[in-house]
Amino acid sequence: MPDPMELPIVTCAWIAEDFQPDGDVFKPVWDFADALWLASSRRPRTGPLPSEELGLAAAASDLADEASCNPSARRWTAAGLLYSHAALYVGFFCLDRDIWAGYTQHDDPLYDEEVCELFVAPGGDVRRYQEIEVNPLGVTFDADITSPDRVRSTMVVNREWECEGLTASVRVDGHVASRRAGGGDSGSAWWSVELRVPFASLPGGTTPTPGDEWRANLFRIDRARAVQYLSWSATLATPANFHVPDRFGRVRFGQARA
Repeated sequence: MPDPMELPIVTCAWIAEDFQPDGDVFKPVWDFADALWLASSRRPRTGPLPSEELGLAAAASDLADEASCNPSARRWTAAGLLYSHAALYVGFFCLDRDIWAGYTQHDDPLYDEEVCELFVAPGGDVRRYQEIEVNPLGVTFDADITSPDRVRSTMVVNREWECEGLTASVRVDGHVASRRAGGGDSGSAWWSVELRVPFASLPGGTTPTPGDEWRANLFRIDRARAVQYLSWSATLATPANFHVPDRFGRVRFGQARA
């Protein structure tokens, strides 16, 4: 059994053709992306997780079936990564009985509500990374983070940085309330996200080559009656803290397919 303290590694699958995000992570292209399961950010992964032998599209389909048959289904979150010659693609699928969001403007503090997040360090140097977020309304936040000591207390957040050409799209099974439901259940089932991050917008501005390794983490905040802070690679921080770059997972870029 793998050591749960080790940093997770994923091969980011190459795709030949770019596509415009529409929020649909059920489409076949996402079966090229390994399903990355987000769990508590505060603890090493223990206990059963859904199968890691699935692509994101299959995982999302399984979760949607579970949500439709079991209203009390756990708030599983699956994610996946793809890349083309032009962009990094990120997909999220989030079970959620109470989907809500109040922020409607780009660069609003989405992290104070419900959100999915990508932290990515191009080239693998975690002392500088980019934070990109999207909420259930499809509103985005982006910032450039400099963290010379790799700790939150000395990091510098540049909210003026813009991820030029960033595209985000969301789908919702149910509806997005303006604030969380008093009973914690608004009758919704899930929401999904597709992000397209142009390589030209990131520091260095170049497409990775097969075999290159970057560092990254994927997060979700689900603010229901009990708040959940979920991550692909556990940050092991209490209280919850996503800005732990030494805990970013490893993303290796895969070979082009014929």
